[in-house]
Amino acid sequence: MNITFNTVSLMTPPYSVRSFTSEETNNKEIFSYELARQRGAHIINSQYRQKRFMMTGTIKGDDKDDLEANIDAFKALMDLSGRNLDIEYAGGTRRFIASVSRCDVKRDYFNLTFAPFEIEFVVPAGVGYGTSRTEDTLAGITDLTQNETIVIDGSVPPDDFQLTVTFTAENAITQMDFQANGNKITLTNAFNNGDVVVFDQDNMKVTLNGTEVAYTGIFPQFYVG
Repeated sequence: MNITFNTVSLMTPPYSVRSFTSEETNNKEIFSYELARQRGAHIINSQYRQKRFMMTGTIKGDDKDDLEANIDAFKALMDLSGRNLDIEYAGGTRRFIASVSRCDVKRDYFNLTFAPFEIEFVVPAGVGYGTSRTEDTLAGITDLTQNETIVIDGSVPPDDFQLTVTFTAENAITQMDFQANGNKITLTNAFNNGDVVVFDQDNMKVTLNGTEVAYTGIFPQFYVG
């Protein structure tokens, strides 16, 4: 297993990791509304909040001076915010955008060539992502309506879906709808040959040839499976 923070491995000298709580699931906030003249409430949505990791390990040095230099370098690394925390997992890599909220180097009088540390990482998004995007490409679409099923892996619903549509023929299309799981957004425009439309769920925007354009409706949500 390898763990890197801002491309620096925390599993190779002068660092070694003893424990890391990456398997723990952070709490979800449940949104509900009370029912009129009935018992209980209905759940309308749930969201993961920020996730926290605890890591313990050891910093080593060839001698006292080398240890102190490595401790300073370690503290400088841990002072960075919003950096990639990459963890090898199931033959791939899970990436968390993390900041360090606490960094303790617990050095005692006898720590001349090594010193234990304890770190707390905070992941504001609450979840991790793959380091590469899963793509599904279709070409030569001529029907006005195109249906497609996409299988989504992982353990939480994705929020970085992108749909890219490239027009490769002259046509009289003036409206495009993107619909999934009961929600739909609509883009109205006179589309020409070579136009590229990108529906960006992560940033909740639509671009036409790189320029953000207005749309109506609600961006679809996606689910695992």
